[in-house]
Amino acid sequence: MEKSLHHDCIEKLAAHPLNGRFAGRVRNCRQSFYKGPAAVLKKTDPKSETLAGLVDYADQEVAPCTMGVFENRLGGRVCVAGYFPWTFLHNLSKSAQVKSVLRWLSKDSLPAYVASYHKINLWVSEPEGGKFALALTNSSFDSAENVTLMLLTDKDEIRVFDMRCAETVVPAGATDGPYRKFVLPPIGPWQMRLVVGQR
Repeated sequence: MEKSLHHDCIEKLAAHPLNGRFAGRVRNCRQSFYKGPAAVLKKTDPKSETLAGLVDYADQEVAPCTMGVFENRLGGRVCVAGYFPWTFLHNLSKSAQVKSVLRWLSKDSLPAYVASYHKINLWVSEPEGGKFALALTNSSFDSAENVTLMLLTDKDEIRVFDMRCAETVVPAGATDGPYRKFVLPPIGPWQMRLVVGQR
C-alpha cells in the first residue's frame, strides 16, 4: 500500500476481463458519512493486474489502483481490495465482480454459485459417490424470479424441491467454462429450496 485517502474517493472498475461488461462502473461508499480509508495500492510486480482505481467527485483519477489481482510463480492467486472491501457490496456491478474474482481465485473449483443478482444464501454438500445437494434460501422480502444457479457439473438436469416437497426437474442451459447454468423456478420470500443431482 502506498498511502490511505480519507475523503472524496469513489471506486471505478477498470477494463479487465474479471469486470466484464461492468468496466467503468463506479461504487461510491460516501467516505464523508461512512468513515473508512481508501488504500492506494502500488504494483510491486509487472504481472499484477488492476481491477479498480479511485476517482473523485469530478471523475478525475485519484489513484490508478485500489483493487488488484496477482498470481505468483507457484500458481497461488491473490486479490487485494482497498476500498470498503467488506461493506456496501450490494450492487449489481460489485456483486458480479466479486463472483468473478472468487471463480478466478478458486481456479473454477467452486462447486456452485448464484450468477444472478439475488439475495440468496447457498450451502453445498457432496455426501457420496459424485452426488451433490444444495440448499438455497431467498433472504429477501421479494420473490426471487429467474435465479441462475451455476453448477460444476456435466449433467443435463437437476431436481429442485420446494418447502412442500414438490419436485421440479430443471434442465441445464448454457455452459460457462466447467459450469452449467440452471434457471430455477420462483422462490418466495424467505423460502428455501433443495437441489439434488450428480456431478
